[in-house]
Amino acid sequence: MEVKNIVNMNGGTGEMSYAQNSAFQNALQSIAKPIVKDATLDLCRTTNIPECFCIAELGCSSGPNALFMVSEIINTVSERCLHLGLPSPEFLVPEGLNASDNTSLNKGRVYISKASPPSVFQAYLAQFQSDFSQFLKSRSKEIVIGGHMVLTFMCRKTADASNEESSYMWDLLTLSLNDLVSEGLIEEEKVDSFNAPYFAPSLEEINMEIQKEESFSLDCMKMIETDWDTIDGYSTGQEKAKPLRAALETMLVNHFGEEIMDQLFEKMGKIAESMKRPKFTDVVISMIRLG
Repeated sequence: MEVKNIVNMNGGTGEMSYAQNSAFQNALQSIAKPIVKDATLDLCRTTNIPECFCIAELGCSSGPNALFMVSEIINTVSERCLHLGLPSPEFLVPEGLNASDNTSLNKGRVYISKASPPSVFQAYLAQFQSDFSQFLKSRSKEIVIGGHMVLTFMCRKTADASNEESSYMWDLLTLSLNDLVSEGLIEEEKVDSFNAPYFAPSLEEINMEIQKEESFSLDCMKMIETDWDTIDGYSTGQEKAKPLRAALETMLVNHFGEEIMDQLFEKMGKIAESMKRPKFTDVVISMIRLG
């Protein structure tokens, strides 16, 4: 099955949909909003505003979050044009894009953990370096010189990739899956062969790839810490399991089968009640296309 059919959010508007379980992502977008606005205004700093704006929303969300930033950019440009007495430009919004290495070295785990051998981290880092470099190279072909690109994604504060801040949700998944293995509901080999298509880079790793690829200059990089307990609707373990299900279920169904999903996320909710919940760390990056 193609990646685009696996790594996506739960659609629709039901109880387990991404649209109903993305308050955390919405909170992050609200924090990133001023950076996006500044980048947009920088393109409109003179009266020489382009006749056409092309906006690319590269996320994998569904529901209102998918168009939140797009609408903010359009509103910012329109307000600037009104202030200058100029007609609003034409806006083009192309289709969004959905953007791991499989290894048995990480037996019984689905992501980098304290017990993982160093080669697991190196494999994930190498994949990130390759993917992010290719991403920047591809976007550089689509963005005009002087154009801006703002990215938001999860990162980590320390050099240790097994730190709880970046591995919490995968540790939670690992514990839940291994419980189902002990109960005979899934095969141990299924867990061993699943490796999360995810990597939370450090700011240094991000900056290094931007410099190496050479298509963009770094205009702004801001780290944001979010506490789940401060977001409405995420107070209990079961409530915390809902957004994880909305984000991960399609991918997990493809590997483990649909019949265990209810038991899996019920276990994740119960385990989440007793696990220490770290703050989630994200980064907002604003870059300018170089000539």
